[in-house]
Amino acid sequence: MALAVQPSGAALGAVVEGLDLTKPLSDEIFEEILAAFHCHHVLCFRDQDLDEESFIAFSRRFGELQTHVLSQWLRDDYPEIYILSNYDMAGSGKPTGGDKVARVWHSDLSFAEVPALATLLYAVEVPSEGGNTEFANMLAAHDALDERSKRRLEKLRAIHDLQTSHNRIKQKPLTEEQIKAAPPVEHPIVRTHTPTGRKGLYMGYGHTKGVVGMSEKEGQVLIDELVAFSTEPRFVYSHKWCVGDVVLWDNRCTMHRGTPYDDRERRRMLRTTVKGTEIPA
Repeated sequence: MALAVQPSGAALGAVVEGLDLTKPLSDEIFEEILAAFHCHHVLCFRDQDLDEESFIAFSRRFGELQTHVLSQWLRDDYPEIYILSNYDMAGSGKPTGGDKVARVWHSDLSFAEVPALATLLYAVEVPSEGGNTEFANMLAAHDALDERSKRRLEKLRAIHDLQTSHNRIKQKPLTEEQIKAAPPVEHPIVRTHTPTGRKGLYMGYGHTKGVVGMSEKEGQVLIDELVAFSTEPRFVYSHKWCVGDVVLWDNRCTMHRGTPYDDRERRRMLRTTVKGTEIPA
């Protein structure tokens, strides 16, 4: 039976209908999921009722799972799972603002020498309004650049740094151990999306510190211009969450960010991250 895939109508994104992710998926169905993933870059599987084991098991179909350096947000019993929540689940139950780290445009783990291939997010609690996740198609954005800009960017490398992004959004300082585990790295601003062979932009406001060979100010101006261009409405899909949604996205060719909502309402997501491969120079 062919997989039922409903495109979003935007520059990326699709809903995969009729699958129960608690049940084993045949290799044939999984190959269809992969094909849809490479085509649409963001997939939503609605109406799921997963426990931690089944969420991890589905995530592992896409590759080795990565443990995040921000260990304070990991589940003690399931360290593969990163908790994205606006309230303190273990203590007071009061709002913490912990999910505000995701409200700037970024690609997950771009600050790592081996960045993330994919991220999966499972919605456990969602606010009544807001709290969407917006995704930008970085392949389409690169395609839309003029040829002169493409040639210029092809030669440039960006500096990605977790500590810089953490400071920008005024989060609790990283520990010495975390700083040591996540030193600044360089990645090309234009990278090839392996499954399709297409070229896309690879940078973001969240984790990108500057551009190699440019002054801090000059590099930041270029990054800001590229983020503004690649997040124009023509390149963006906004996902409105429902409880039970599992959303899978490709960090190699997308950026994303969360949108604001009333912090008096609870928002809790479980996240897994699939490890990618080193980006060629």
